Amino acid sequence: MYGVPYASFDVSGTITDEDHQPLKDIQVKVGYLGIKSNPIYSDAKGNYGFQSRDGEEIDSVDIIVTDTAGVYESDSVRVAAEYIKLDQPEGWKTGETTVHKDFQLKKK
Repeated sequence: MYGVPYASFDVSGTITDEDHQPLKDIQVKVGYLGIKSNPIYSDAKGNYGFQSRDGEEIDSVDIIVTDTAGVYESDSVRVAAEYIKLDQPEGWKTGETTVHKDFQLKKK
């Protein structure tokens, strides 16, 4: 049997302030299977996204949101996967997982 088992997953969401205005450059780290991702940052519309192809099945992720400028309080949460599709063609486990979480940060 040739190939590599994998499970791809996508984590996305939007970060806004209390007035529902998008927040840019908010640091996001995604934790899964004991691993924390390198930081990613929200864009001008407050959107963030993380994609990975890992060889393990993932049913939840930890998302840690930090304003490195120190204006807004940090937030974190464990989120269960919204969509999980797993296949096992010819003995190899493959699949995909989708997680979506929006954050609304409060000023310190």
